[in-house]
Amino acid sequence: MKTIAQDGIREQDGLRKAAPVYDSVLRYFPNAITAVAEVARVGNDQHNPGQPMKWAVEKSTDEGNALMSHLLKRAAGYTWAPEGTRHLAHVAWRALAMLEREIIAENTDAANVFFNDGEVGHEHP
Repeated sequence: MKTIAQDGIREQDGLRKAAPVYDSVLRYFPNAITAVAEVARVGNDQHNPGQPMKWAVEKSTDEGNALMSHLLKRAAGYTWAPEGTRHLAHVAWRALAMLEREIIAENTDAANVFFNDGEVGHEHP
């Protein structure tokens, strides 16, 4: 059986049950996930003002450097970024973005699992 990382998130082959997102991520970390969502909203307002949520992948391509910048600021004792979001929430968002790009680069089918209908506005690299 392929892993989630190899095959993207799908109902087939029992992969959805192998990675229970609600039970193992959302229920474990509701406050952290909310903080990451706030970073996404603030980023959307910056890159796509007045538009629905959309990951502007073409405008934000330096996840590694940005992740390290926020991690270094947090290590120096700064909790909050200038826009009022947590540095660690930025670190988490950037890590998720890096992982998403990696999975899609390995399996282009993963890019079309949920975002092919245009409703979400998510464009993959």
